[in-house]
Amino acid sequence: MASAGGNSKFAIIIVVAIAVLIAGGFWWYLKRAEYSALTASPSLTPRFDKDTQADISDINSADSADLDMEFKSIDEDLNKL
Repeated sequence: MASAGGNSKFAIIIVVAIAVLIAGGFWWYLKRAEYSALTASPSLTPRFDKDTQADISDINSADSADLDMEFKSIDEDLNKL
């Protein structure tokens, strides 16, 4: 009879150990997937919304060679002071 009680305790310990190993493996898998998602490299082409794209095209279309004409009225106002 003593050996029957020992076998059931041993079986419970084995089942608990297997459950702990499965839970630990699942937790490790989730943490590994989370870490992989955090360290993923960003794409080379950033995505912008339509409003930002409009602002970028406005900046790119600005004529920087004509800056003297842009500031001519400001310079005249400053010279009057």
